[in-house]
Amino acid sequence: MKKGLFAALLLLFLVGCTAPASRTIDHVIFCGQLLDASDYIEKDGKAFIDEEVVMEKACYLPVKDDKNVSFKTISEKIIQIPIRKDTVLRQGDKRYVNMEEVFESQKKTVCYDEEKHLLVLGTFDRKDLAYSDITQKETLTGPAITWDWPEDGIEGVEVVKGKGSIAFKFKATGEILGTIEENPKDFPKKDQLLLGAKDGNYLVATVKEKEPRQQGEVPSRRSYAIDGIMSLLTSVKM
Repeated sequence: MKKGLFAALLLLFLVGCTAPASRTIDHVIFCGQLLDASDYIEKDGKAFIDEEVVMEKACYLPVKDDKNVSFKTISEKIIQIPIRKDTVLRQGDKRYVNMEEVFESQKKTVCYDEEKHLLVLGTFDRKDLAYSDITQKETLTGPAITWDWPEDGIEGVEVVKGKGSIAFKFKATGEILGTIEENPKDFPKKDQLLLGAKDGNYLVATVKEKEPRQQGEVPSRRSYAIDGIMSLLTSVKM
């Protein structure tokens, strides 16, 4: 009887201590933008991102360092984490970095959505696009967010607030140039910008493309309006 009880307890112990299966990653959002499958390598539930993609999306400049993964930010700050076997992968002349470790060290948004198999590494945060003019904090509800609203507004743009969404309408034509929406059904998609991720909820923006123009040609009022919307999006917080 004692032997049977011991065997049962041993079996329960072994089952309880079985290592959990590695997480599956179907999508990676990096700095608020959905990456192509060719931009990263998935290994053992980790995503290693091409350094060239890191430069493009995060504006981090890789710094040569034999002992650390090192980047210089646009504010001249140097970020370093020690190189370990699960920090860097090499494939040919390319180097892929586990940016989850880097962003965790910087207290940036890092989360994994088990239902969507989605790894989020940072939200849209382009400080180089932000307004340099006078702005004021504005708090909105439905969705519940704050943003830096320019004192003179965005030229040619009207903000239309709906249930769980905000639209930016171009006054001249009535065209919707951009939207902010909570938990859109088609998320994640390539043309979306992730502004915030909190408690399984996502704040997502879409913005229209500007018209192509020739060198020396003055941007259209529509293009200026889109630039204003993009600048505003850098300040949106959930």
